[in-house]
Amino acid sequence: MSISPTTWSQPHPDAKGAVTGESKYDEEAAKKDAAALRKAMKGSWLGCDTAAVVQITGNRTFAQRQMIVKAFVNVDGKDKRNLLSDLKSELGGDVQKLVLPLYMHPGEFDAHLMHKAMDGVGYDTELLVEVLCTRTNQEIENMKAAWKEATKSKQSLEERVGEETKKILGSGHFRTLCLKLLEAKRPPNKKPDDIQVQADAEEMNQLLLGHSKVKDVKTKFVEIFTGTVLLGKRKQGERSWAHISALSGSFQAISKKWTLDSAIKKEFGDGDTTTALRVIAEFCIQPLSTFRLVFMFVVTYMAQKAVSQKLGLYRYDFWAEKLQTAMKGLGTDDSKLIRVVISRCEVDMSNIAQVSNCFSSLLFLQMGIIGLKMIQVAIIAACCCSCVDTKNLCVMTEDVKMQKVITFSRSTFAYKLCNFIFQLTNHFKIKMYEFVIL
Repeated sequence: MSISPTTWSQPHPDAKGAVTGESKYDEEAAKKDAAALRKAMKGSWLGCDTAAVVQITGNRTFAQRQMIVKAFVNVDGKDKRNLLSDLKSELGGDVQKLVLPLYMHPGEFDAHLMHKAMDGVGYDTELLVEVLCTRTNQEIENMKAAWKEATKSKQSLEERVGEETKKILGSGHFRTLCLKLLEAKRPPNKKPDDIQVQADAEEMNQLLLGHSKVKDVKTKFVEIFTGTVLLGKRKQGERSWAHISALSGSFQAISKKWTLDSAIKKEFGDGDTTTALRVIAEFCIQPLSTFRLVFMFVVTYMAQKAVSQKLGLYRYDFWAEKLQTAMKGLGTDDSKLIRVVISRCEVDMSNIAQVSNCFSSLLFLQMGIIGLKMIQVAIIAACCCSCVDTKNLCVMTEDVKMQKVITFSRSTFAYKLCNFIFQLTNHFKIKMYEFVIL
């Protein structure tokens, strides 16, 4: 479906990716990159030049990377080579998990995520919901098309999801919600119809108060959140992401008693359906104003997290919060960090960065002390190039005498933070070899 100037694919019309690639990129440029990658993996006594692989991979768009894959076949001039096979043999661990998906079609990557979510006993609700509830119609169609080949499954994606989410005891609302989303029929975003938004808000409020003739309130909620449904004698209603975003504010104004989030929890409790509906609502919600973001930053900086949560202000953009939770605490959820960066770097990472920047000092401090591997952060920096100034990069090696600060003013907060961490590690004789992104 073509997107007209009055419609848009993401919940917000200003969604902007961070990876822009090379402005003038042709077959010759792809051949040069392919040759550089081959040289990096050719096998010197030092091993693969991972930095070169990262630099090229992280600064090219998906379309440009596909040109590199094609050019790599004849990179030696005689033997036919497979770039993904070479990368798989040369790289390992989290580095491999970062680099290889960047050369996959996004639909194939999503298919692998879905397979991971449903692999083994039961399913990973968070991952399953994250993919199904945040992908556009086209992205879902691409995922379904890639499913069988990517996972070597005899079942279709719909069959597998239906089988995994079928419960003997239960209402089946979560299964219905997942299968409805897989139909990929959510209307495209456009300026919401105020009359329809008002009608939905009033109907939902009546359902919650028990004043509606509809008996199955939960089914109605699922219908509204998953797309198009019939509204009695009215014409078919369009429930795009933009519609749900507008519904959130309208519902609270009408209800007085509940927010959209609390209404969902009231009806569905703490189950999988609640998780999915809340993800849709949070993903669609309008970004906070600059004033509120600054206020959130001040509250957080002063360590008043409990107060800010109570006020309902400790909420970032959906994906910015995902990044925060991935880096929260003493460890790092590498899997979450990797998938968010890969899936959003060409979609809306610039917007995510704007939200994250309000919490920059805390975010950067976390990234410096939680132990991210050096190469992971390097490629993330490349993918998030609009939110990370690669000049402002402090590298701390295991030998503190080898500290290297890459050209930034000593008067900046960036330098002060780096220097503070360096002095701290030197004083306590801590061996660090992480990146601090500033």
